[in-house]
Amino acid sequence: TGVLVVTSKPLYADVFVDGKKLQSSTPVRETLTAGSHKVTVRGKSAEKTFVVEIVPGATLKKEVALE
Repeated sequence: TGVLVVTSKPLYADVFVDGKKLQSSTPVRETLTAGSHKVTVRGKSAEKTFVVEIVPGATLKKEVALE
């Protein structure tokens, strides 16, 4: 497993990993299985979707601008 940390501007956006909504809004810290994952960050007025590659034992940080 590895860790994905997602922050957003503005804060408190919803985060979905592989179509499943995470329990908390940004900023989030989630342990994921190694490999590719589709991530969507959805704010009040915009959303962005991207693919991340999780490396075992590593932490990947992503900052998303929704402004």
